[in-house]
Amino acid sequence: MRKILMAATAILSVGMLAGQAHAQMASVPVTTDSFSGPLTGAANPAPGTVTVTLRFRDWTDIGYGSDSGTNGKTTTGAKNGVKDSNFQVQNFFRIYPRLSGTAANGLLYGVQAQIRQNSGAGGATGANTLYVRNALSYIGLPTVGTLYAGQASMAITQFMVGTQEDWDAANGGWNGDSPDFLHSGTTLTWPFPEDGGTYTVNRIVYISPKFSGFDFGASFEPSYSTGAAGANSNSQAVAGSSVLTTVPGGADTRKNTFDVAARYTGSFGPVSTVIEGGYWGSGVVGNSTGATAYKGLSVGDVGAKFVIGGLEVGAHYDFGTVANYQPLKTGARKESAFVGGAEYTIGQGIVGVQYINSITAGGASTQTAGGLHEVGVAFGGSYAYAPGAEAYVSILYGERHQAGVDLLNGVAGAFNNKTTARAIGIGNRFDF
Repeated sequence: MRKILMAATAILSVGMLAGQAHAQMASVPVTTDSFSGPLTGAANPAPGTVTVTLRFRDWTDIGYGSDSGTNGKTTTGAKNGVKDSNFQVQNFFRIYPRLSGTAANGLLYGVQAQIRQNSGAGGATGANTLYVRNALSYIGLPTVGTLYAGQASMAITQFMVGTQEDWDAANGGWNGDSPDFLHSGTTLTWPFPEDGGTYTVNRIVYISPKFSGFDFGASFEPSYSTGAAGANSNSQAVAGSSVLTTVPGGADTRKNTFDVAARYTGSFGPVSTVIEGGYWGSGVVGNSTGATAYKGLSVGDVGAKFVIGGLEVGAHYDFGTVANYQPLKTGARKESAFVGGAEYTIGQGIVGVQYINSITAGGASTQTAGGLHEVGVAFGGSYAYAPGAEAYVSILYGERHQAGVDLLNGVAGAFNNKTTARAIGIGNRFDF
């Protein structure tokens, strides 16, 4: 029954959006403004009008990285003759189209997307294409709330605070760009549910209006699919499909995923604060030939930040049954992940520090009962030297340790069980 109700809600939402958008586009002029509103979220134009926004972002990083994987090592711990360059340059390009409308009766509606450069194409010009990273639609009323459909961030993600990433214009310390300059086996895991493993999946999300500083949200994700429906040709189930409910041997893939979250925004004298919490759960793709080896998600999420003057401090903590956004192998270590720090804004500049300390199960093929222990610090700052232009620097240090796992080669082994990493990135970002 729940699936039927959710499907009916999605169909109704899309139908309302399409019909209302068609009526508005036919009767009122469409305006464009490259700088109206933020890159994400709903901008509310005047009743009876539609705003079409097209924004661009481009940034370049110059970085230095030195870690346990700079000189490649075999599974016996010996050097394999491969050495990575310490200095690198990388560039990213994004396009953010959005349509935002307000009907004469106050109904809010819109569509937005994120289009990315295929940065993994290397020097292959023909492969250096653009692709849609995520796209969603929404409808809502100020007194009722907003319903999102498509590749939208779940409620927990929309409410998330305390990760202390704002000082880094390249998106946040250990969740930013500077880790790209490191060997993948030495880069710290970012286990908090705001990364690409969550916001690129199809779901329905509801966010309530604010009531005395409180708002609430919930979302439902029937399967681990993105973009168009994941149905198989001729209705024949195929192993590896994103819409499987069972498969021989089982799979470490979530299904029927949901979350609920609440947030308080207010102030106590000169101190403004945001406090949020939520729960994230799921089923798991079952084993049609026996007992499954995985547990569905069961994750708690809490965070808070406090601001007084130019100083902001915050922390965020996730805990429970999860492994890199997916089900946990039976007997593997449950997650306990903390991140926090402080930021200080001075005019057009901001400086900050971020500390992360987490225990997770480890990689998908190397989950263990002892778990993967990771600790790291990041600090730096950014400065907006002109409208739409920002320079930044980020400095990172991190350590990883997992007994019985070769972290550099991603297999079980007695060598390369501990890694260290150091990186510095400087860059320039343009928004227009």
